[in-house]
Amino acid sequence: MKAQEELYQKLLSLLDQYNHLGGITASELAEHVSLKRSVVSLYLNQLCEQGRLQKTLMRPVRFNRIQFIPSKDVFKRFIGYSGSHLNQISQCKSAVMYPPDGLPIIITGDSGVGKSYLASLIYEYALSKEVIPPEAPYVELNCADYANNPELLSSMLFGHTEGAFTGATKNKKGLLDAANGGYLFLDEIHRLSSENQEKLFLFMDKGKFRRLGENDHWHSSHVRFIFATTEDTNTHLIGTFLRRIPIRIHLLNYKSRPIMEKLDLIESLYQNEAIQIQKNLLVHEQLINKLLSMEATGNIGTLNNAIKISIANAYNNQSTTEQLILTKEHLVYETNEIKSSELIQTPTHFFGIAFRSHTEKQISTQLYHEFKDKIWTIANHTDFFEADPIAMIKQIIDEIDRFMTNFSFYTQEVDKNYLKLNEQKLLSKIDTCIHLVQTTYGIELHTSIIELLKKICIYIISHDGQLTFSESLLAKIVYANNTQFRISEKISASILENTSVDSNTLFALIYYILEPQNFSVNTIEGIIIAHGESTATSIASVANVLCKDYIFEPFDMPINISNAEIIKQVNAYLKNIDTRKGVILLVDMGSLQTLYEPIKNHLNGELLIVNNLSTLMAIDIGLKIQTHIPFQQIIETTQNAYISETKFYEGLTLGNNVIISCISGIGIAQKIKSIFDGVLLPNQLDILTIEYQELKRLIQSSSKTQLNHTQLIITTTPISTHPIPSVNIENILNMSEVNIFRVALKQILSAAQLDQITENIIKLFSIEGIKDHLSFLNPNVIISEVSEVIKKYEDYYQVSFEHHIRLNLLMHISIMVERLILHELKDIEDDYKPSSAQNKFVHLSKRAFNTIEKKYHFTVPKSELLLIFEILEDSLTYAN
Repeated sequence: MKAQEELYQKLLSLLDQYNHLGGITASELAEHVSLKRSVVSLYLNQLCEQGRLQKTLMRPVRFNRIQFIPSKDVFKRFIGYSGSHLNQISQCKSAVMYPPDGLPIIITGDSGVGKSYLASLIYEYALSKEVIPPEAPYVELNCADYANNPELLSSMLFGHTEGAFTGATKNKKGLLDAANGGYLFLDEIHRLSSENQEKLFLFMDKGKFRRLGENDHWHSSHVRFIFATTEDTNTHLIGTFLRRIPIRIHLLNYKSRPIMEKLDLIESLYQNEAIQIQKNLLVHEQLINKLLSMEATGNIGTLNNAIKISIANAYNNQSTTEQLILTKEHLVYETNEIKSSELIQTPTHFFGIAFRSHTEKQISTQLYHEFKDKIWTIANHTDFFEADPIAMIKQIIDEIDRFMTNFSFYTQEVDKNYLKLNEQKLLSKIDTCIHLVQTTYGIELHTSIIELLKKICIYIISHDGQLTFSESLLAKIVYANNTQFRISEKISASILENTSVDSNTLFALIYYILEPQNFSVNTIEGIIIAHGESTATSIASVANVLCKDYIFEPFDMPINISNAEIIKQVNAYLKNIDTRKGVILLVDMGSLQTLYEPIKNHLNGELLIVNNLSTLMAIDIGLKIQTHIPFQQIIETTQNAYISETKFYEGLTLGNNVIISCISGIGIAQKIKSIFDGVLLPNQLDILTIEYQELKRLIQSSSKTQLNHTQLIITTTPISTHPIPSVNIENILNMSEVNIFRVALKQILSAAQLDQITENIIKLFSIEGIKDHLSFLNPNVIISEVSEVIKKYEDYYQVSFEHHIRLNLLMHISIMVERLILHELKDIEDDYKPSSAQNKFVHLSKRAFNTIEKKYHFTVPKSELLLIFEILEDSLTYAN
């Protein structure tokens, strides 16, 4: 467990133990943990930033638990953000966050699809992430308004000087000046002349421009760009300009939207109008269906006009009533016939969809009860959804998503219900599931899917029993994608462990939450069976991650398990899997005949079993499955393909050798081998990479002659290799491990070679260690930059930091730099007064970080510099 998490759990324990209603100070908590008060203060403030704790504004500052509230995302107002436009929204976020000034974006799509609206959300998102200041401007210009006068358009953009053209009576600044520090949105960019496009891409390249009428003076501005057009960009924009716009977003028209997104658009527009005219609306389902079937050539604009006209027609005869009732006769737009399976049907007692003229806060209690009634109505009137049960499930997901997104508006009654659940434990469980999906099954879930998954799981478990799908409904659902099915099954089973929640209901919801992931369809099913606590999982993980797909399902079996039990577990797994295209079973040992018949008899397709499992075999067969090689061809290429290569020496090699073996696979072992190979002289030392199971076999064998010339064994897992010296590479930075390493090889390698190998291993583990913690910084680049900072400290204090201190610094500072770029770290106000040594260190650090601060446009807070001092304090004790 990380130190921060241990500190958090200790705080919760003390709050419960001593009933500290007002919270605990950093000093009080420091007395109960083995951390310095300044470190405790830093961790507590970070937990506040994460939304896991709250603190008082009075002195002394006290920290207390906080209620979990789902984070808000401005893009959730864009209908389709987690569905048809999932990838587009993800690109928008990436463009906003790209350091230091974001990336230019061009939005394409038909008229009325929401290009301008999306541009405004991009600006709001940049504000919410604090990548632009709160006062940053948002400037819009429709280039079509000046299409016939390119000179005037150039003046609007760049400004002009007095006398630049007829009517230019004084100097005037342009939109590039007005948008300085913020966003400039240029709509109908295809109406911009080639000359103006050239001026604009010069500014995008150099950050400088000339006003119209100037020849010898340059101006500068700091602008982020969003462009939009209804036309083909390759036809209407010059290539040099288009190449400056790396992010290209295309929005679908209304006709191409999924049926549920069309319904969301209709509901949103009616709700806006209800608030605007201060009238409650009740819209008949037949009118909704007519709007769903509209061609809407003007897309959302046309849809909005149709909705306004329907309200106006109803208002004409019902102006004195509190509620307007809208029927299909109030719609004057022509529509096409809509398929019966796409009809939005409602129970007989439910006349239509209601929209209210009040704000959400004014009717929070009523909204909550209406939401519960709506969910119950959808789930319990399945006869109205027999034609399309999937649409019903997706509608429920959307309703719960909306409810959880707006949770802060609801009443205390809801809060109490919500707090039946320990949210942090559930969120931790979900994070564990996601990590399993990524590391074992090789699938990187989209961020928006993870957010939705958390909201749905929190709602379902905290509202236990309120939503249960009937068996008749579940029987109508066909789960077509095996990968999606298996991932859903594992997530739901893990989350529902030790709960009474209906597993079938949550499983069905998760299955369709995962649908936008677009899982590949592997027609052949793969299974790996191996004896040991995690052997099968480790091999399957390597194969799945390298294939970037869920190819193999692992079964880790106890050493003494019977074949009958193995068969039972495999058949239970295959029972719910489509096996018509065949199953491939990889096993480490056992009688193939004993396994074949009992499993084959339970399949709808062919079965191939391959013995003598290895990681290489799993990767090879996994790639064949992924590339859809026919089953029969896999059988042919597999036969006699994995016979062990045999050599005979008195040892594994004729000369001295070092063995490297990693239990998680050959990847890290190969990288460590490359470090040795880059330093060794020809024929100086052989470096062998061996699978962990093979190494164990060699060590445990009665005859160890194959290890006669082995000087050292390097592993990632503790293992007894006596009498051959061994080191755990993950601890090689500790002095005791370094001494074993150097003593074992000092007769073969020079001191300089040993130093270089050790230094490169530090960098390797620094890079590997921070990869999972960095969102966008290149680990190789940032580690080189941080190494320069460390060298400045060493030069000033005339010390050489130990390897484990250097590694700690590389990881800590690299992660700190990215968080500063993302504005996730702020200086922490504290009553603590630094010592003279700390003040001296802070002053030196300003010079050490000067280059990085200039490059990434931030200032390292004093509190962060003091934390670095804590890491180095013991190393600097005797320095000057």
